[in-house]
Amino acid sequence: MANIGVHVHIEGLNDIDRKMRRLGTTFSKRKYLDMIGIMLLGWSAELFKTEGKAPGRILRWRKLKPSTIKRRRGGSRKILQDTGRLRASFVYKVHHSAQLVAMGTADKRAQWLHHGVKPHLPARPLIPAIVNGRDMALKVLDDYVKRSLKRAGLD
Repeated sequence: MANIGVHVHIEGLNDIDRKMRRLGTTFSKRKYLDMIGIMLLGWSAELFKTEGKAPGRILRWRKLKPSTIKRRRGGSRKILQDTGRLRASFVYKVHHSAQLVAMGTADKRAQWLHHGVKPHLPARPLIPAIVNGRDMALKVLDDYVKRSLKRAGLD
């Protein structure tokens, strides 16, 4: 799928499903994994919106050089957003049997934009680090279980 991407593998979903059923509520592994994918895409979209300042990131992407701005259509100052194709290229895919969510892009430019090419092109991270991906998955799980328990009147 991707020249760059992040994979989040979740273990123990069958145990969670069994425990939720014992409590009289349901747990949809499919829905949960989709929620992780949507959250990962949201993280990436936030990077583009804020030009690199997403949750868990301290620094923004380096500003464009005046010569770059001059070459762009309409003189746009937005970093990596001249046409919008790169931002739109990010997708997620759920591998249900492996309990895995993969998010990334097949855009060939993404890898050198993500890592940078010294000295001319600074790195501009486009995907969350795996640690951030795991943290997101745990947050989604916590929220999902709390909502399920509340719906079942067990909060």
